[in-house]
Amino acid sequence: MILVAGISSFIVTLLMIEAFRRLALKLRIVATDYHKPGRPEVPNLAGIPLTAGLVLSYTLFYILGSKIFLPIALSTILGGLIGLFDDVADLPPTGKIVFGIIPSLPLIATHILLPRPLIPFIGRTRLTIAYYPGVIIYTTVMINAVNMIDSLNGLMPGVVLISVVSMVLSSCITNMPNATNIGIATIPPLLAYYFYNRYPSKVFGGNVASMAIGSALASLALVGRVEVPGVISILPLAINGYCILASTGLKGRNTLKTRPVIVTGGRLKANPSQKVTVTLISMLCRKKAKPELTIVLEIYALMALSGFLAIITAFLCLG
Repeated sequence: MILVAGISSFIVTLLMIEAFRRLALKLRIVATDYHKPGRPEVPNLAGIPLTAGLVLSYTLFYILGSKIFLPIALSTILGGLIGLFDDVADLPPTGKIVFGIIPSLPLIATHILLPRPLIPFIGRTRLTIAYYPGVIIYTTVMINAVNMIDSLNGLMPGVVLISVVSMVLSSCITNMPNATNIGIATIPPLLAYYFYNRYPSKVFGGNVASMAIGSALASLALVGRVEVPGVISILPLAINGYCILASTGLKGRNTLKTRPVIVTGGRLKANPSQKVTVTLISMLCRKKAKPELTIVLEIYALMALSGFLAIITAFLCLG
């Protein structure tokens, strides 16, 4: 039944994204791909059918008897709605941080979290008071880290897939079956979206996609009780987020006049301006211009390394 649920959610998500892609073209719901010659317009906001696909998958697993999926579905919906609001109203960075707290509330309110995380070299701990404020911080960091990496074709779903797989493997080591089940439910819709968003992208997801996926990723780590391996698995995303905040502070994207990279002949090169935002992408093409796909693959490699370190961390968490 689990296999049927996974295949069903993959196929239905594919069909929903394709239907939305055609509708978006008719209604001119498009975004410019600034990293391609000619700057083509690509159907945007495909995160809406992706969120629906994730919720469908979680609902199927809930029907199969796993009660943990109801708050995860609610958290994913809230993340998607916040992202959609951001796409429409352009939230300031402070707003994204504040609103990023909201998807953690279903996880806390339904009492499915256990405030006893595994810590490397220590093992199981008891953090009755500090744990829940930590959950709020953890969730908003995950959501915004995923959101800030979503800038090249196929990059965001690809890095999240690597993180999910590493957390599932970590859960097998620490004997935490919830994370494995959540990962199995999350991967099929995410794969369907990756199929359309990979290089060269047929659709963009918008903030609705990245924030919904960020909420799902945080839920996987928290409900699956692989909090520390989850953090290690997204180190490149955390580095990217830190560089952006350190170089520009809490400024909205519309206030930034220069782009982090310059595109020439289909290759990306870091903008030499001292006032430009520093990102992981611009650091990777600082010395020489690179094709977009090359940079995406390099970040995949960094994520794979972080995923390996997350698995090592899981062994260290056994105490």
